[in-house]
Amino acid sequence: MHTGRKLQQESIDVEENVSTNCGLINTGDHENDFNGIGVENFLKGKVIFITGATGFFGKVVVEKILRTIPAVSKIYVLIRAKDKQATNQRLKKEIVDIELFKCIRKMYGEHYEAFMMNKLVPVVGNVCESDLGLESNLAMAIMQDVQIILNSAGETSFDQRYDVGLKINAMGPYNLLAFAKKCKKLELFLHVSSNDDIKDETFSSQNSGRFHPTVSFVENEMKLALDYVRKTIKDDKVDHNMRELGLKRAKKFGWLNTYSLTKAIGEMLIEENRGEIPIVIARASGILSTYKEPFPGWIEGI
Repeated sequence: MHTGRKLQQESIDVEENVSTNCGLINTGDHENDFNGIGVENFLKGKVIFITGATGFFGKVVVEKILRTIPAVSKIYVLIRAKDKQATNQRLKKEIVDIELFKCIRKMYGEHYEAFMMNKLVPVVGNVCESDLGLESNLAMAIMQDVQIILNSAGETSFDQRYDVGLKINAMGPYNLLAFAKKCKKLELFLHVSSNDDIKDETFSSQNSGRFHPTVSFVENEMKLALDYVRKTIKDDKVDHNMRELGLKRAKKFGWLNTYSLTKAIGEMLIEENRGEIPIVIARASGILSTYKEPFPGWIEGI
């Protein structure tokens, strides 16, 4: 079995043999290289906790880190699953075995899976739950270990069910922030949001700046959604009705759709409750296929 250091050295040794179709591979030491902003050096040796890693955006982030910064210590990957075995299966099926990681596979050859399992630590959990639904001993261990938290979990449908959007996009970031406050070594909390968090231009300027949702607001909206389900459950159109409710509430508060509303609430809850946590909110614009790295044209989910 190769150690992490040996596996890292192998990636450097085989760099020249990797196909140029795999984009830019940067595994050397560049302390004196001032062309970048220091991300590589910052991430070296770090313990990272990622949500949404099995999603389209999250997979690309994981691949980029492991390909260009193999000296990262490890990455905890939060995965929704019924048990540890199911979590391992999802990690293998949705990350390790997919085409996106073919450049790393070329770098490590027969040692590819050993490298991946040495760096990736799948954990059973859910951002919708307190302490992310983690088993207590595991939660404590992660709190003592993690230095960077990256939240890319989210429900991305514009006409998503209102209750689902509130749980994942609004309360999910809040629950993760509460967890982050217990992490002893935390250096960065990076929340991936959306450039679609914009208001409807027809929204009255009289209401501008007055929307400041709290946790109580979200809880009341969840209660509203639950009551709505109870009232309409006989219609056998619960899913449709919840989507309609989301659009109605979005319009009421001045957003174009349920996605924009729930993502905006998530951002606001982070800002309101951040305390001393070092926060970065990254607002991604429209996300399409890969441009150059790890190779052109990779896309998923269409």
